[in-house]
Amino acid sequence: MRPAINSTEQGSDSLKSEIDSFTSSDPTQHPGADRLIDSAEKIESDPPPVMVEESIETKPDNFPVVAQAQAEHVKKELADTIADYYSVDVDSMIYSELIGDTAQSPQPLLESHELITDRTQSNAITTKTPDWMLGILLLIFLLFSWVRVYHSRRLRQLYQALTSKLYVQHILRTNDGLMQRVSFVLDVISYLVLASFLFQVFEYYQLNIPYSNYLHPFLIILLTLIVIYQIKNMILIMSGVLLNQQEKLHEYRFNVFLMNKTLGIVLTPIIICIAYLSFGEAVNIGIGLFLIITAYLYRINRGWAIGLKEANVSVFYLFMYLCTLEFLPLVVLTRLFIDAN
Repeated sequence: MRPAINSTEQGSDSLKSEIDSFTSSDPTQHPGADRLIDSAEKIESDPPPVMVEESIETKPDNFPVVAQAQAEHVKKELADTIADYYSVDVDSMIYSELIGDTAQSPQPLLESHELITDRTQSNAITTKTPDWMLGILLLIFLLFSWVRVYHSRRLRQLYQALTSKLYVQHILRTNDGLMQRVSFVLDVISYLVLASFLFQVFEYYQLNIPYSNYLHPFLIILLTLIVIYQIKNMILIMSGVLLNQQEKLHEYRFNVFLMNKTLGIVLTPIIICIAYLSFGEAVNIGIGLFLIITAYLYRINRGWAIGLKEANVSVFYLFMYLCTLEFLPLVVLTRLFIDAN
C-alpha cells in the first residue's frame, strides 16, 4: 500500500507544478496546454463524483476558461485527498471497522424450542427409596463386617453346613459360645434383609400393609418376621420335649435358621440394586423371590429327610407339622394382605 501512496503523491506533485505554470501564463501558449485540454475533455466525458458548479460556463468558445476551472477543481480535490490521508490513522480505521463487526449482537443458536416455559415452579424431585433405607444398609454392612473380620472361620463353617450334615452335627456337638454369638448376629442381619426386601416388593406392587396407619410398614414387616420365627422356634422346642426328639428337632431348627442366614447374605445385593438402580427393578424382585422360594423348598426337604429317615416320625405327624408351622402362616398372611387391598 505504501508504494502506491508514494506514486500517487509524486503524480499529484507533478500535476500541481504543471497547473501552477499553466495558471501563471497564458493557457493557450503553454507547452502542456494540449495535454491539459485532453484531460479536460476526459473530465467532461467522465466527471468526478463532486460535480462542477453550474455557474461555470462550458461553451466551446470559452474552452480555456473551462479548462482552467477544471484544473483548479482537480487541484483542490487532490489537496483535500492528500490532507485527508495524512490526517486519518489507517490503523485506527481498521480497528474501528473490526470493533463495528464484533459489536454486533450474536444471533441465538436455537431460535425455537419445545421446552415448556409457562410453569411458575419446578417439579418436585421424587425418589423411590426412602432415606432411612441407607441407615438399614449401613447397619447390615457393619454387622457383617464384624463377623467377617473377627469370626471368618466360624462363618465359613456355617456355610459349609449347607451342603454337609457332618458340619451341622459338629457345630451342634461343640456348642461353641462364639458360634452362638455369630449365629445371633447373622439372624439379625437376615431379619433386616428379609424385611427390607418384602418392603420393596410391597412398594413396587403398591400393596397395602395392614395396620400401616398406626405403625411404619417396615417395622410391621420386621416385627411379623420376628414373631413368626420365634413362635415356630418355641413350638419346635416343645415338640422335641413331648416327642422325646430334642436332638433331631434341634438339628431341624438349626437348618431353618441357617437358610435364613444364607438368605440374609444373598439378598443383600438384591435390595441394594432395587433401592439405587433406575432399571431392572422387576428383574431383581423376581430373582429375590426365586431365591426365597428355593431356600424354602430346600428347608422343607431337609426337614422331611430328618423326620422320616433319622427321627422315625410318621408321615401323619410330618404332614401336620408342615400344615401347622409352614403352610398355615403363609395362608394367614396372604389372606390379611388380600383383605387390606
